[in-house]
Amino acid sequence: MTRRWKIGAAVAGIGIAVYALFGFFAVPRLVQWQVPRIAASELQRQGSVGEVKFNPFTLRLVADKLALAESDGRPLVSIDRVVAQGDWRSPFRRAWSLRELRIEGPALRVAVDPDGRSNVGRLLEALQQKAEPRKKEGEEQAMPRFVAENLSVTRGRVDIDDQQAGYAEQVMPIELQLNRISTLPQDANGHNLSADIGSGGRVLWRGDASINPVRAQGEVTVESVRLRPPGAYLDKLIRVALADGVLNAKLPYSVAVDGGRVQAKVANGTVSIDGAQGIRADAKEPFAVLKRVDVTGLAGDLAARELTIDAFKVTGGELVVRRDFRGEFDLGKQVADKAGEATDGNSSAEPAGPWKLAVKQLQLEQIKLRAVDASVEPPTTWDVEQLGLALAIEAQGSAQGPVANLREANLRLEGLSASQGDARPVRIERVNLADATADLATRRVEIGKLSVEGGRIRVVRDERGGIDLMRLTNPTPAGARKKESGPEWSAQAHQVALSGLAVEVEDRGIGLRTQLQDVSLQVHEAGTDMTRPVPFEGGFRVREGGQFAMKGQAIPAARSVTADVQLRDLPVAVAQPVLERHLLLKLAAGTLNVQGRVEAKAGKDAPIVQFTGNSEVAGLRLLEANGKPFASWRMLSAKGVKASLAGVDIPEVRLIGSDSTLTIEADRSINAARLLVKKPEQQQPAVVKTAARAGPAQASEPFPVRIGALRLQDCKLNFQDLSLTPQFGALIHKLNGTIVGLSTKRGTRSQLELDGSVDEFGLARIRGALNPFEPRENTDVSVVFRNIDMVSQSPYSMKFAGYRIAAGKMSLDLQYQVRNSELAGDNKIVIDQLTLGEKVESPDATKLPVKLAVSILKDDQGRIDLGLPVRGSLEDPEFDYGALIWKALVSFVTKVLASPFRAMAGGGGSGEDRLEAIEFDVGSAQLLPPEREKLARVADVMKKREQFKVAVPAGYAQEADTSALRARAVHQELARRAGLPAAAQEAGSRPDLGDSRMQSAVRELYAQRFGDAELDKMRVAAQNAPPSTAALGASGSSPPQKLSVFQQVRRAMRNEPQVADTGGFYGELLQRLEKEQALAPEALARLGQQRAEAVTSALAQAGVPPGRVTTAAPVAVDMGAQQMVPLKLALDVM
Repeated sequence: MTRRWKIGAAVAGIGIAVYALFGFFAVPRLVQWQVPRIAASELQRQGSVGEVKFNPFTLRLVADKLALAESDGRPLVSIDRVVAQGDWRSPFRRAWSLRELRIEGPALRVAVDPDGRSNVGRLLEALQQKAEPRKKEGEEQAMPRFVAENLSVTRGRVDIDDQQAGYAEQVMPIELQLNRISTLPQDANGHNLSADIGSGGRVLWRGDASINPVRAQGEVTVESVRLRPPGAYLDKLIRVALADGVLNAKLPYSVAVDGGRVQAKVANGTVSIDGAQGIRADAKEPFAVLKRVDVTGLAGDLAARELTIDAFKVTGGELVVRRDFRGEFDLGKQVADKAGEATDGNSSAEPAGPWKLAVKQLQLEQIKLRAVDASVEPPTTWDVEQLGLALAIEAQGSAQGPVANLREANLRLEGLSASQGDARPVRIERVNLADATADLATRRVEIGKLSVEGGRIRVVRDERGGIDLMRLTNPTPAGARKKESGPEWSAQAHQVALSGLAVEVEDRGIGLRTQLQDVSLQVHEAGTDMTRPVPFEGGFRVREGGQFAMKGQAIPAARSVTADVQLRDLPVAVAQPVLERHLLLKLAAGTLNVQGRVEAKAGKDAPIVQFTGNSEVAGLRLLEANGKPFASWRMLSAKGVKASLAGVDIPEVRLIGSDSTLTIEADRSINAARLLVKKPEQQQPAVVKTAARAGPAQASEPFPVRIGALRLQDCKLNFQDLSLTPQFGALIHKLNGTIVGLSTKRGTRSQLELDGSVDEFGLARIRGALNPFEPRENTDVSVVFRNIDMVSQSPYSMKFAGYRIAAGKMSLDLQYQVRNSELAGDNKIVIDQLTLGEKVESPDATKLPVKLAVSILKDDQGRIDLGLPVRGSLEDPEFDYGALIWKALVSFVTKVLASPFRAMAGGGGSGEDRLEAIEFDVGSAQLLPPEREKLARVADVMKKREQFKVAVPAGYAQEADTSALRARAVHQELARRAGLPAAAQEAGSRPDLGDSRMQSAVRELYAQRFGDAELDKMRVAAQNAPPSTAALGASGSSPPQKLSVFQQVRRAMRNEPQVADTGGFYGELLQRLEKEQALAPEALARLGQQRAEAVTSALAQAGVPPGRVTTAAPVAVDMGAQQMVPLKLALDVM
């Protein structure tokens, strides 16, 4: 070996040794020294590294415990071990090359402060600040040439602590496998990344990437990642958090950088979410629960700013929307508030092109929806049991805001209901919207068909006129709505159909309650073009029977509606609740039919509504509450009816086959009158009377009604009087005629021409003119009855006179004129050959001699011809001229018999009325001079009517006469004891209590009857009693008078109280003596007999034979308010 080779070998050996020493010892020390220095100088952080090993021959570097911490020592990044295996081919590639790069146990701590700044962000800012000076010097920063093979990350971990979002999570383990990473041109690098996230979640990332040029493609797979932790970041935009949900996704992607432009695409991606729950920031329960969300065919292009989704499907779930008391929707408000916060501040980002979104099919299925509206009280809850939605969306951003087109939209709602508290007034089975489109740019909505099928709606109108359905929602006032720029919204629905609906209607104001069934309505071409006619047709059935149909059109701009309507076979019993509020009648049968046209339009001051057509009520039957028939008719028809809010005009009304009943019940009430339901205001006659007397000038004009002619055909009236013994009835049948010109207009009069038959041979005829709606104003009526058999009317005479009628005919001519509520009647009654039969017991019949009255009224032909003029004011609540005028005849006869002395005297003054009562002082049988005069006049009448006799009662007043007799007995006893004359003793006058003799007599009698102890007790009580006002003097202020010694001794000796005035003491003694005076049992009867004897004696002295005067047994009489005791004389036939 030559010296040169030796020297070369030595140099090589030394170099290798130095290289080995540098590699094995210097490199680890250099790494341990440079890591903390670079961290401090370049990053302003604390850096550290543990043991470092380097093999310079294999180029293998192993570093343990690498860490990067904040300046305050808080951990940022740590790595358990880094293994790097160099490649000797680096010089030949002219690139740094690694055959292996393995990172074991890396950990990254991401900390976000409450102000939103993060530790990673601050680290990137530090790196950017170091890079800025180089950029300013204009240095070209070429990409370093680098090649690494077999790059792997094992047991990686990311700790997230977001104090602003309130979110903490740990992502581990993170596994990454890259086959090759290279910055050399056209080098592709394969990679695999897997990371377990949270509770069982996992992220897989597979693909190839090239750094020079920057290109990447692959697929990101997300498996079973729970959305609740990262969902907290939604609060950055809205006040909503994800309470739960599991995400699965597969996103094929490709990324490339060309000329500084990033091109990123996602093709045919899929995303699914199970059990997603959204919760508001201020609530505990979720407002949205979605069982399954599937997104398929997801494609995006970052450069073109396009996002396309083949299908977006949500299956199963529940959504809750709330509206607060201000009318604002909670979710919308929270989104708007947070969106405003997120966009606050200035943004320096350059505007990019608008994004385009296309969803070929958006589908919602089996979604439950609940909306709570707290803007009304109580809150309204709207529920949808199942919501289905399918549509296509095309959306694009613009400078004026996002624009979108909705196509092929189909909406289905099943089980739509509304409730308030326990009430559920709305229930709709199905709502379908088909073939709808919407263009947000032009603000146009078009609907192919909107249909509502099945369900039930309850509509209640309360007593004040409010409708409950109107309280279900509180619409935003038009003035409160924000005006939006751009064109007005336009909408059109080609067909709106409602079918199979049941509507329960209840009007508590009038008592009506029914159900409309199979309600249907079809509207064609309805929209926001208010000038376009909208055809419609519909109808319904009524639960009780009957059917309604309509067809017409509406012009919203003109606020006009025209429709042909038809109501068939509606039972009038539907109106029973309305009728029973006013009449105690039952609608047992009858149907209503109406056919015509309704026209309605807006007027200047009020809407104009008019009906033209025909109506009829057939087969009506009215029953009373006890089931008895009251009225019926075969047909009531009206042709050519014109009705509006201004009035009703009917050319002709025809009433055929009516059958009504007028009954006087056993209690004398009339069925028609007692059938009226009395209301509280009817209990105020004074008010009514005052209002009535105000006259027509002060009354409001009645609703205009005009009926050209009311024609009666084959009608009858059944008259019954059940108050009679026996009961009575009469039939007015074959009633035909016409009432022409019926009108509610003041001043108009109707012409009456009616004819009918009474029983078998009687005639009834009515002629005249009146206004039936204002009969008190101007009435002229003539009622004629001819050849009325009085035998059939006999119960009336029984009722009032107590006799049957054996024979007789009656005719009545009744002429009535009424002017301004003043009645003038010229009535004539003629009775031929009236013969009374046997007497009939009747509790209401008079006991006077009816036969005598009849004989007095008859002329020599056996005819009673009377004129009964009637005068009076109809405003007088006591005035009543009855149902039949011949009752006035019987009443007249009854009055004659009830006042026989006036009738026999031929006078009508009040003086004759008092002839029947002879009056006496209480306790006395002495006949007073005025009563003697009365008896003289009675005697004159008796002399002229020798067939009569008079009965005198032995009357007495129970209480008044008893008190008077007791007082008289005490007074007589005191007069005897005081030694008064016999005349004074017999008179029994009230004693003089100031007389000492009478005082001694009172004390003596009181002590005898009640004892000395009782007398002393009365004396002490009078002595201790406070002085009376009379004793104090007129002013009431003078002190009581003191007794002298002599007076005191005298009072003590007489056993009197030591008071100045002893009148009160003796008055008390006398009062008790009178009250407890014993009276003989026969005293009152004897007094009555004495009075009767006085009357009998006076009549005898006046010339009345004793045989025509009888004395009745003693009887108690009623004084009433009089001060004297009356004896009422009774007249009878001999």
